[in-house]
Amino acid sequence: MNRKLIGFLILFDLAWSISALIYDGGIITKIPFYFWPFLIICPIFPFILALAWYQIYYKIKPSPWFLAFGGISSAIYFLAALIYYPAWMYINGFDILALGQIFWIAAYATQAFYLMKKFKLETAPILTTTIFLVLSFLTQWQTKTLGYLDFINMPSAVIAKGYILLVIILFTLSTFLISRGSRQT
Repeated sequence: MNRKLIGFLILFDLAWSISALIYDGGIITKIPFYFWPFLIICPIFPFILALAWYQIYYKIKPSPWFLAFGGISSAIYFLAALIYYPAWMYINGFDILALGQIFWIAAYATQAFYLMKKFKLETAPILTTTIFLVLSFLTQWQTKTLGYLDFINMPSAVIAKGYILLVIILFTLSTFLISRGSRQT
């Protein structure tokens, strides 16, 4: 891959992460810090992808942990955005910012899909990421994300079905990545 493009992606992801921190800063400060890893999405995963791109830029094999956490999490949260934001807009009416969030997440999820296709992910990071995301989904569902996502007008059944669908997709993706890795060795 072109080094200039990789350099751009590093800067892009870092800028994405910083702008997400600024945009989400008001709500993040109201969430107890021990929930941050499970609730805060947009500032974290572009930063992890930037770290993976940084390693690629310097011709270092990217950390399997960066690939798994950055890749799988970004991909799953993109699929989550395709479920959440249309449901939210159906209930609350069209919102350009909500639509923009889908494209926001798609920008780094596209990189995640590329990295997962290009590099073999190891089993332990895949399983750890899967467990982390399931715990994250449970935390989000039980706390109603403490305001990070707007669940106020959404029926509980819709929220629960969305999370169940995400867990099924997550297990499918993780199983695929593990089986793909075992076939490549």
